[in-house]
Amino acid sequence: MPEKLRNLISIESASNDGLGYPFLMLPILWMTYKPGKALSYWLTHTILWEVFGAVVLGAVIGYLAGYLLKIALSKKTIDESSYATYTVALALIVLASVKLVGADGILEVFAAGKTFSITSTVEERRDEDRIVEGIDLFFTIPIFTLLGLVVPWQEWMKFRGAGLLVAF
Repeated sequence: MPEKLRNLISIESASNDGLGYPFLMLPILWMTYKPGKALSYWLTHTILWEVFGAVVLGAVIGYLAGYLLKIALSKKTIDESSYATYTVALALIVLASVKLVGADGILEVFAAGKTFSITSTVEERRDEDRIVEGIDLFFTIPIFTLLGLVVPWQEWMKFRGAGLLVAF
Protein backbone atom coordinates (compact mmCIF):
# COMPACT_ATOMS: atom_id res chain seq x y z
CA MET A 1 0.00 0.00 0.00
CA PRO A 2 1.42 3.44 -0.86
CA GLU A 3 2.73 5.36 2.15
CA LYS A 4 0.47 8.38 1.58
CA LEU A 5 -2.64 6.18 1.47
CA ARG A 6 -1.52 4.27 4.57
CA ASN A 7 -1.00 7.57 6.43
CA LEU A 8 -4.43 8.85 5.35
CA ILE A 9 -6.10 5.67 6.60
CA SER A 10 -4.20 5.96 9.87
CA ILE A 11 -5.25 9.60 10.33
CA GLU A 12 -8.86 8.73 9.51
CA SER A 13 -8.82 5.96 12.09
CA ALA A 14 -7.48 8.23 14.82
CA SER A 15 -9.96 10.95 13.85
CA ASN A 16 -12.83 8.50 14.34
CA ASP A 17 -11.65 7.78 17.87
CA GLY A 18 -11.04 11.44 18.60
CA LEU A 19 -14.42 12.52 17.31
CA GLY A 20 -16.40 9.55 18.61
CA TYR A 21 -15.11 9.61 22.18
CA PRO A 22 -16.58 13.00 23.18
CA PHE A 23 -19.97 12.14 21.71
CA LEU A 24 -19.98 8.85 23.59
CA MET A 25 -19.12 10.60 26.84
CA LEU A 26 -21.79 13.30 26.61
CA PRO A 27 -24.82 10.99 27.06
CA ILE A 28 -23.01 9.10 29.81
CA LEU A 29 -22.36 12.36 31.65
CA TRP A 30 -26.00 13.44 31.16
CA MET A 31 -27.09 10.22 32.87
CA THR A 32 -24.60 10.79 35.70
CA TYR A 33 -24.82 14.54 36.40
CA LYS A 34 -27.37 17.33 36.06
CA PRO A 35 -27.45 18.72 32.49
CA GLY A 36 -25.59 21.98 33.27
CA LYS A 37 -22.85 20.26 35.22
CA ALA A 38 -22.61 17.46 32.65
CA LEU A 39 -22.11 19.95 29.80
CA SER A 40 -19.46 21.98 31.63
CA TYR A 41 -17.63 18.80 32.69
CA TRP A 42 -17.85 17.53 29.11
CA LEU A 43 -16.38 20.74 27.68
CA THR A 44 -13.61 21.19 30.22
CA HIS A 45 -12.63 17.67 31.10
CA THR A 46 -13.59 15.52 28.11
CA ILE A 47 -12.94 17.90 25.22
CA LEU A 48 -10.12 20.06 26.55
CA TRP A 49 -8.25 17.55 28.67
CA GLU A 50 -9.01 14.03 27.53
CA VAL A 51 -8.98 14.85 23.81
CA PHE A 52 -6.85 17.96 23.22
CA GLY A 53 -4.62 17.34 26.23
CA ALA A 54 -3.95 13.80 25.05
CA VAL A 55 -3.02 14.99 21.56
CA VAL A 56 -0.70 17.71 22.86
CA LEU A 57 0.95 15.48 25.46
CA GLY A 58 1.38 12.65 22.95
CA ALA A 59 2.83 15.02 20.35
CA VAL A 60 5.33 16.43 22.83
CA ILE A 61 6.43 12.99 24.04
CA GLY A 62 6.69 11.67 20.47
CA TYR A 63 8.71 14.66 19.29
CA LEU A 64 11.07 14.47 22.28
CA ALA A 65 11.55 10.74 21.76
CA GLY A 66 12.35 11.26 18.08
CA TYR A 67 14.71 14.12 18.85
CA LEU A 68 16.53 12.09 21.51
CA LEU A 69 16.77 9.13 19.15
CA LYS A 70 18.38 11.31 16.47
CA ILE A 71 20.93 12.53 19.00
CA ALA A 72 21.65 8.97 20.17
CA LEU A 73 22.05 7.74 16.57
CA SER A 74 24.36 10.64 15.65
CA LYS A 75 26.57 9.99 18.70
CA LYS A 76 26.37 6.23 18.07
CA THR A 77 25.14 5.52 21.61
CA ILE A 78 22.32 3.34 20.31
CA ASP A 79 22.42 0.58 17.75
CA GLU A 80 20.17 0.99 14.71
CA SER A 81 18.74 -2.48 15.32
CA SER A 82 17.30 -1.14 18.60
CA TYR A 83 14.85 1.09 16.70
CA ALA A 84 11.91 -1.30 17.00
CA THR A 85 12.58 -1.80 20.71
CA TYR A 86 12.74 1.96 21.14
CA THR A 87 9.33 2.44 19.53
CA VAL A 88 7.78 -0.27 21.72
CA ALA A 89 9.27 1.41 24.79
CA LEU A 90 7.89 4.74 23.56
CA ALA A 91 4.39 3.26 23.24
CA LEU A 92 4.58 1.85 26.77
CA ILE A 93 5.82 5.16 28.19
CA VAL A 94 3.00 7.02 26.46
CA LEU A 95 0.43 4.53 27.76
CA ALA A 96 1.80 4.90 31.28
CA SER A 97 1.74 8.69 31.07
CA VAL A 98 -1.83 8.72 29.81
CA LYS A 99 -2.89 6.57 32.76
CA LEU A 100 -1.18 8.98 35.14
CA VAL A 101 -2.83 12.11 33.75
CA GLY A 102 -6.22 10.61 32.85
CA ALA A 103 -6.38 11.48 29.16
CA ASP A 104 -7.50 9.40 26.16
CA GLY A 105 -4.91 6.70 25.47
CA ILE A 106 -5.71 6.02 21.82
CA LEU A 107 -5.32 9.66 20.84
CA GLU A 108 -2.18 10.16 22.90
CA VAL A 109 -0.44 7.10 21.45
CA PHE A 110 -1.49 8.10 17.94
CA ALA A 111 -0.18 11.66 18.34
CA ALA A 112 3.08 10.38 19.83
CA GLY A 113 3.53 7.92 16.99
CA LYS A 114 2.83 10.50 14.30
CA THR A 115 5.18 13.13 15.71
CA PHE A 116 7.80 10.47 16.32
CA SER A 117 7.53 9.32 12.70
CA ILE A 118 8.03 12.91 11.52
CA THR A 119 11.45 12.94 13.18
CA SER A 120 12.53 9.54 11.86
CA THR A 121 13.93 8.72 8.43
CA VAL A 122 12.10 6.77 5.74
CA GLU A 123 14.64 3.95 6.02
CA GLU A 124 14.02 3.55 9.76
CA ARG A 125 10.24 3.53 9.22
CA ARG A 126 10.50 0.94 6.45
CA ASP A 127 12.31 -1.47 8.79
CA GLU A 128 9.78 -0.80 11.52
CA ASP A 129 6.85 -1.28 9.13
CA ARG A 130 8.10 -4.77 8.27
CA ILE A 131 8.28 -5.67 11.95
CA VAL A 132 4.84 -4.21 12.68
CA GLU A 133 3.28 -6.06 9.74
CA GLY A 134 4.81 -9.34 10.96
CA ILE A 135 3.58 -8.81 14.52
CA ASP A 136 0.16 -7.78 13.19
CA LEU A 137 -0.18 -10.99 11.18
CA PHE A 138 1.11 -13.05 14.09
CA PHE A 139 -1.59 -11.73 16.43
CA THR A 140 -4.45 -11.01 14.03
CA ILE A 141 -4.94 -14.53 12.73
CA PRO A 142 -5.25 -16.16 16.20
CA ILE A 143 -7.56 -13.40 17.44
CA PHE A 144 -9.93 -13.76 14.50
CA THR A 145 -9.80 -17.54 14.85
CA LEU A 146 -10.80 -17.27 18.52
CA LEU A 147 -13.50 -14.76 17.62
CA GLY A 148 -14.87 -17.18 15.03
CA LEU A 149 -15.00 -19.91 17.66
CA VAL A 150 -17.14 -17.85 20.04
CA VAL A 151 -19.49 -16.24 17.49
CA PRO A 152 -23.07 -17.28 18.36
CA TRP A 153 -23.73 -19.18 15.13
CA GLN A 154 -27.05 -20.57 16.39
CA GLU A 155 -28.40 -17.05 16.89
CA TRP A 156 -27.31 -16.00 13.42
CA MET A 157 -28.97 -19.06 11.92
CA LYS A 158 -32.33 -17.81 13.21
CA PHE A 159 -32.11 -15.12 10.52
CA ARG A 160 -31.56 -17.83 7.90
CA GLY A 161 -29.21 -17.09 5.02
CA ALA A 162 -29.23 -13.31 5.49
CA GLY A 163 -27.97 -13.62 9.07
CA LEU A 164 -25.22 -16.00 8.06
CA LEU A 165 -24.24 -13.66 5.22
CA VAL A 166 -24.04 -10.71 7.62
CA ALA A 167 -21.95 -12.78 10.05
CA PHE A 168 -19.47 -13.64 7.30
